[in-house]
Amino acid sequence: MAPFDLKEEILRLKEERNAIILAHSYQTGDIQDMADYVGDSLGLAYKAQNTDCDVIAFCGVHFMAETAKILNPDKTVILPDADAGCSLEASCDAGELEAFLKENAHKNYYVVAYVNCSIGVKALADVIVTSGNAVKIVSQAPEDRPILFVLTVCTAPEGESVMHGLFIGEGRSCLTEAVKLAQEKNIDFVEHGIKRCVVYLDPMEFKTTWLGNKAVYRTRMAIADGGELIILAPGVTKFGEDAQCDKLIRKYGYRGRLHTLEAFNKPENSDLRESMGAAAHLIHGSGDGRFSITYAVKDISQAEIESAGFQSASYDEMAKKYDPAKLHYGYNTVDGEEVYFIPNPALGLWMNREKFET
Repeated sequence: MAPFDLKEEILRLKEERNAIILAHSYQTGDIQDMADYVGDSLGLAYKAQNTDCDVIAFCGVHFMAETAKILNPDKTVILPDADAGCSLEASCDAGELEAFLKENAHKNYYVVAYVNCSIGVKALADVIVTSGNAVKIVSQAPEDRPILFVLTVCTAPEGESVMHGLFIGEGRSCLTEAVKLAQEKNIDFVEHGIKRCVVYLDPMEFKTTWLGNKAVYRTRMAIADGGELIILAPGVTKFGEDAQCDKLIRKYGYRGRLHTLEAFNKPENSDLRESMGAAAHLIHGSGDGRFSITYAVKDISQAEIESAGFQSASYDEMAKKYDPAKLHYGYNTVDGEEVYFIPNPALGLWMNREKFET
């Protein structure tokens, strides 16, 4: 009997069932390599609408597959791991929400639910929001219907979700108190602006600058003016998670807010206007002239990195000086200079306390 080849069997079933494979950007590289599309949950669900497939295999968690089914009701949606859950989804139980709304029916609450919720919660909501449009939508809520804030503050030490607070109330004070606790639990404050920050990207998790730029998003509020961010990126081989995003990043580059907005508004650049997510990514992924960004790479050329607007360096040379196996999280001293080391940018949000308190 010939040895079983899992990859070949997946491809055979994919063709046999006219299926498309969608993988969330947090999936491991081997799963992403098998996928037709890689991206965020909502974007992937919309991708599936534009194909003639019969089956969607969604490599993600429950609410992602459910959202894909809502947007593609005539297609079969498969979730490979039936136990793949999300702490945000689990924090709001549909049965408890339904009971609460019935008990308080006389108040006629306007229910706003975040997209990372179960299909049961979505069915009870008046509107579904994302982090990008929540403020705009909430500000346009009917004035004669009160909004009840239900907020949780969680952390995930060692991968296990821990709830530190549950806040329920009608007024803004509820939101204010939740934000106060979230700042305490979810922000890593540094005592002064970081002059040199070194971030390590696990090669199994970070294969593109699209994901790797978490190193930029999550540290930019902590880096001093004129500072340097060095990103040790041994697994990065390209820019975008899919061919179109990769093409846009190579074309426009990470060149700052004003440059990107100028390009966005030029009549001939319809490709960028049609991908507002990519445009936003280009802005957030740059130092915007305030600090420099150096990508230390192995399997993509330094010339390619520089053509996209970053500085570049050899991973081997940089890792020899800033050895991720020897540096510890936080402040280190390397050759007499202070270096702040972050082993995984996905697990925190860093901020200069001096800036925050002023």
